[in-house]
Amino acid sequence: MARLTGADARDIALIPSVSSAAGLVAAQFGPAGPGESIVIGQREYSSNHFPWRQLAGQGYDIRQVPFRNGGLEPSDVAERVDTGTRVVAFSGVQSATGHRSDIAAISGLAREAGAIVFVDGSQLVGALPVADDLRHVDVLVAPDHKFLLNAGRGMGYCYLSPAAQARFTPVNAGWRAGSVPLDSFFGPEMNLSATASRFDNSISWLAAIGNRAALTVFDEFGPGTIYARNGVNDVAQKEFDAILSQEPRHVSALNNRGNLYFVTGDFERALDAYRTAEEADPVDGGIRVNAALAYYRLGKLAEARTKFKEATQLNASIATQYGSFAKLLGN
Repeated sequence: MARLTGADARDIALIPSVSSAAGLVAAQFGPAGPGESIVIGQREYSSNHFPWRQLAGQGYDIRQVPFRNGGLEPSDVAERVDTGTRVVAFSGVQSATGHRSDIAAISGLAREAGAIVFVDGSQLVGALPVADDLRHVDVLVAPDHKFLLNAGRGMGYCYLSPAAQARFTPVNAGWRAGSVPLDSFFGPEMNLSATASRFDNSISWLAAIGNRAALTVFDEFGPGTIYARNGVNDVAQKEFDAILSQEPRHVSALNNRGNLYFVTGDFERALDAYRTAEEADPVDGGIRVNAALAYYRLGKLAEARTKFKEATQLNASIATQYGSFAKLLGN
């Protein structure tokens, strides 16, 4: 999780849901002073809406920003943020519309007012890079059942900036929040973790097992594969370069770097990457199909036919899977 977000692992807490993290932050506030407000999206998902609405009972002015273009636009947020604003809460990517928020711009408005920036990363973390936005956020939370791939759900992750950790009280502290959790089942002592783990909630064991399995997918393929698929090519390239600097014959990184070159039209470099991947894994027919496609786009039909034939010899099902391509080649 730290790798996916660019955070220090010591700044990440384990939580059961987005609403529990929002509730943790909302619980930090006592009765409102004159003019104090909370700014939220009018059509935010309830987990990042209902907890803040409760603060109306404490006297806070809950200012709801109407959605435009499917989400929050900084200019609309600016109309509702002032020196009395204590929290600005919004989604990094809206679940209903796919609108991606300008985290830096909205954060700038909140920070100028001295407000906490709370971001629901449910539709963001695991699908798109967040490292560059992290410095603009006080709290970023992501459940495990979206792009973190655990269909079993029941757990999540909460980044808390060092400033937020220093400011907040871990009101939900239990044994998981202890400096040594397995020594923290009973009083009278209370020795909480010095890291964000003091904000940990008791977790679902089954969800934790599922998360461990699900997150290995990111280790196997690398976040760059996902970022490339979602069109964030510059960050994907950096991810592949970082992997290959440590493991020059990492097959998945080589193949996917070739795919990145391919989708950007650099077929010669794509072919170079595929050749190196072939050398690293001589029995992967899929890599040879990719090479055949690159040869085809370069107008080298004989080489494309040869490479496609090699692929089908390694994996007979490729002839069916890529039947249309085979017809183009005359195979």
